[in-house]
This record gives sequence, C-alpha cells and structure tokens, in this order.
Amino acid sequence: MAINWAFTLQLWMVAEGSSLALSFVAVDTATALALYRMAERRWFPVPLVFLHGFLAVYHLYTAFTGPDSYWVVVALNRLFEAEILYVAGCGLFRILALRRGRAG
Repeated sequence: MAINWAFTLQLWMVAEGSSLALSFVAVDTATALALYRMAERRWFPVPLVFLHGFLAVYHLYTAFTGPDSYWVVVALNRLFEAEILYVAGCGLFRILALRRGRAG
C-alpha cells in the first residue's frame, strides 16, 4: 500500500486530467493483481483486491467524466480512509491474537 501511495502521489504531481485518471487505473490494477497473488495464501488482502479492482474501474470512469470533480475527490478520499482503517484493524487483530497465543 505504501508503494501504491507513493506512486499515486508522484503521478498526482506530474499528470493532469484524463492522463492522471488513466495512470491511476494502471497503478490500481497492478496493486489489485499483487494483492490477488497475496490473497491466494491468506484472507487479509481479499477485501483490498476488490477495493483496488473497484478503484481501477472507478478511475476509468472518471477518465471519461472528468477527474477534477469535487465529488470524485471526496469519494476517493473516503475509500482511502476506509482502506487505512481496514489495515489498521487487521494489524490490531493480529497483535491481539499474538498476545492471546502467548498468554494461553
């Protein structure tokens, strides 16, 4: 996720308009494929696969409707926050599970 964030931040600084949305399609597609490979062994990345697959389609949609709309940015920001909360929650679950394993 950190690599995805770094790439999208750099693209946001360099690209504009439809090229920005199409470059986000490429980054989210690559992220979804990488997470899919990870999801073959564990359940943790499965929701992230679907999220980034949806984001790739959403960015493709915004490439044709205009990616500079306020609501496009709001929706993407809320999805990113949901992704961060999911990862933090999974990390907290893992910490608690490891503590229970040591205590038991």
